[in-house]
Amino acid sequence: MATNVVFLRSMQFLGGHLVTYPLLYQLRQLFPNDRLHVVGTDPIAAHYESTPWVDSYIQAECARKKLAALKGVSRSFVLHYSSEQYALLTFLRRIGVRSGFRNGRVSDFLWTHRWKKDPNEYLGLANLQLARQLSDFCPETVARGAMAALAETADPTLPLAQVVFIPGGGAGAYKRWHIGSYVALADALKAQFGLQSFCFITGPGEAQEADYIAGLGRADFHVARNRSMADIARLCLHARLMVANDCGPSHIAQNVAGKYVGLFHDHEPQWFWHRSGAVELTPDNGTCDIQSITVERVAQACGRLLDFVLIRK
Repeated sequence: MATNVVFLRSMQFLGGHLVTYPLLYQLRQLFPNDRLHVVGTDPIAAHYESTPWVDSYIQAECARKKLAALKGVSRSFVLHYSSEQYALLTFLRRIGVRSGFRNGRVSDFLWTHRWKKDPNEYLGLANLQLARQLSDFCPETVARGAMAALAETADPTLPLAQVVFIPGGGAGAYKRWHIGSYVALADALKAQFGLQSFCFITGPGEAQEADYIAGLGRADFHVARNRSMADIARLCLHARLMVANDCGPSHIAQNVAGKYVGLFHDHEPQWFWHRSGAVELTPDNGTCDIQSITVERVAQACGRLLDFVLIRK
């Protein structure tokens, strides 16, 4: 039995880890009988070992531990694109397949399989490109397959909705389109396009927003509080439309490859998957004030994605 290893970048926020999911899924599809280990510097074993694809997580803060993690490994996939040490470590271990980013480093020539790092490419797609150098596939199909696999352990009783809203933004208020704007958007989508059910996905950092939505007492609103990644994947897979701030769970929404509107305080190409069926909206007034994005603009973007005809009254 062979062993594959993925070296993570150290990421503070959840989104930096969720963008690895499609790659981990695809490695399991390509090498179903091989072990898959993930190596990182942070104490996040529970997160990765709870996915359907990872056999073990190895915490390795120093070069000696990273080198030890490579013992007996057949293929390595390195998500770092600035450090020189990973190409050298995998070369010293004589790993047969050494897949990494070409990014103007001295050690770039040591990769056996490489992909040019592009700061304008969505991180989840860039990670998948490393696996594509071994065997070609459709990234969107793989990403959706990963979310479907994740959703297999979801709560089947969780109510589904036509529209999923994700009003989070763990990095700060500057990333949060106001919850009142989401309510106004729901009213616009209901009036203009006949959409009838809306789910607000909230985490621990959005307790106030969740309480506000629940307090409205609206039958067309449902709040999914502090749900698992599997539950969020199930909700997004069954939605006709998703609208989200730039936050961790937004990457689950993006990776289901459905109709998606992303709201950003500024242009963030590494965190938005530019593809058919997805729209990035940013302030158009020369500022970075996300609140300046109007409900009308977001509703229009949603309508274009869904190709709806306005309901005439």
